Amino acid sequence: MVLPNLLQGLYRRRRRAVRLATNVDVDGRAVRFLSGLRRRLGSGPTWIRIGRNDVLFVQEPTDIRRVLGGSPEPFAPDPPTKRQGMVHFQPDAVTISRGERWHDRHAFNAAVLDEARGPHRLAERFRVVVAEEIEALTGVLDWPSFHACFGRIARRIIFGRIVPKISIG
Repeated sequence: MVLPNLLQGLYRRRRRAVRLATNVDVDGRAVRFLSGLRRRLGSGPTWIRIGRNDVLFVQEPTDIRRVLGGSPEPFAPDPPTKRQGMVHFQPDAVTISRGERWHDRHAFNAAVLDEARGPHRLAERFRVVVAEEIEALTGVLDWPSFHACFGRIARRIIFGRIVPKISIG
């Protein structure tokens, strides 16, 4: 289950490997594997070893809330391989921070996301932009069209609708 993800690329996807994984139904096999694991272990949180890392296998919404609410300790979401990969392009990420740095960065993220007030103050604007861009999609939804759509959504949310200047004369 881990090997296909490594081969496809954890931080930058490898198109041929993704195509091969899709053709051999890697995701379907993973779902069947995890379903079997749940039948064997039960529904509660369970530590399992994947490679050299212990990973908490969590399935129930109440357990997921407990884990997320208790992060980063003792449920740190950053095994050494994740930290080694992320530190190159996101060295100050809250997900790989600890101690006072984690608390400061988490508080900043919570403030930016309006976490305390429920839905973000711009949630309706975000919904409208996403709906408009999804409505504009045509044909088969493949990676290039999804990626372009996501880029348009991000630009419109960050910068607003950019209207080209027309010069007459």
